[in-house]
Amino acid sequence: MWKYISEQYLATRINAKVGNGKEYRKQYNVRGYPTVLLLNPDGTEIDRLFGWSGDKEQYFQTLIDYTNNKNTIGDLTNRQAQSPDDVEINYLLAKRRADRDELQLAKPYFENIIKLDPEDRYGYKIESKGFLAVNHLFTEGDDKPL
Repeated sequence: MWKYISEQYLATRINAKVGNGKEYRKQYNVRGYPTVLLLNPDGTEIDRLFGWSGDKEQYFQTLIDYTNNKNTIGDLTNRQAQSPDDVEINYLLAKRRADRDELQLAKPYFENIIKLDPEDRYGYKIESKGFLAVNHLFTEGDDKPL
């Protein structure tokens, strides 16, 4: 695992509370720690990993997937454009955008889920409605949807 990482990536650790780390935190909108950013050589973000579940194999598989542009934000966005009625892809994009604190970008995907699955066969309807209600509270100051 470490051999692969050292061959594929230039890894660096940055303290987001001091020095240039503060600038990087703002530039990449880092909201919590640990956050691992996967960047192209030009600094463009490929995707990110949040937190640590303790499952090394799953974490490593995610790194491999992202290296191969599998399930990255870009990949999911392309897949959703090709299959806009796919509830699962809309859900994955909604969650990824919400996890990144990109609430306005997450909103249309949560709305799609409710429209595409009114019977809640996938089990995402309550979560989607909850997100939209909380988002409405924060953006409009209105708690009625809650």
